[in-house]
Amino acid sequence: MSRIGNPYDNAKAESFTKTLKQEEVDGRSYRDARQAREMIGSFIEEVYNRQRLHSALAYQSPTEFEADLRSQESAMTTASRSLPTALWEARSLAACCADSNHQPGPQLLPS
Repeated sequence: MSRIGNPYDNAKAESFTKTLKQEEVDGRSYRDARQAREMIGSFIEEVYNRQRLHSALAYQSPTEFEADLRSQESAMTTASRSLPTALWEARSLAACCADSNHQPGPQLLPS
């Protein structure tokens, strides 16, 4: 454990606090504590969590990062669904040909 006030103990919290002070708090005057809570909460929800670029997210906003992640997951789900479907169709075709003892024509083979 290091000494009190060492910023490397809690680097993420220190980084967030620095950003909050630089982008929202410094240079502003609030009427009272309630307004300060509302404005800071609004900044966190609307700017920091949704719009601000984050280095941990490859300099994308969290909204963009989540959209990219969802599209990748969708593509993976589609691909994983396509493989079992293709295997099932191939097995069905093979079973059909084995039962009737004839070979499928070129029109039945995938192009």
